[in-house]
Formats: sequence, C-alpha cells, structure tokens
Amino acid sequence: MPFCLSCINQVLSRLANTDDPLKGDALIGFKQTVFGAVPRTAHDKLGEVVSVKDFGAKGDGQTDDAAAIQAAVNSFCGRGGAVFFPAGNIHRDCRDSD
Repeated sequence: MPFCLSCINQVLSRLANTDDPLKGDALIGFKQTVFGAVPRTAHDKLGEVVSVKDFGAKGDGQTDDAAAIQAAVNSFCGRGGAVFFPAGNIHRDCRDSD
C-alpha cells in the first residue's frame, strides 16, 4: 500500500474534530479489560462523567466555582451521569446575596 500523506492528514483531521459528534472521540473504540465488557466508543464512555473543570472551575480556593459546578450538574439534565471533582480547593461563595 503506498504512503498517502493526504489520507493520513484526513484521518488526523477527523480525529481532532471536536464539533461533529460523529468524528473525534466517536471514531475511537473502547472496551473495558474485564470479562463480559462490550465495546463502545470513547465518546460514549467519556460522556458518563464530566469534571467541574470542563465547565470552568479553577479549583484554586479563591475563585467562586459555584457557576461551574451548577453547569456540570445541569449538563446531565434528563440523561444522568456523574460529576467529578478533581483534587484542588473548590470554592463556593456561600454568603447571603441580600
């Protein structure tokens, strides 16, 4: 099979695409390494969990991360999933707004 630079570039472009739900991580297969696991796409697997950092949480102990936390929770509205809080100092301003 001859070397096809344009073909390789096309594949890389499809893998790097984050706008089209049928490209990017949807083109990558994933299967747990335990008996009985079924193959899925990386897109499906990664969609089970979101990080508060995916929505802008800083985790620096200074920035109010409440909006990012709420956005992460809201992202699962109607479909379920898990919200991940990575190591850090998540800060939420709990003062009354009155």
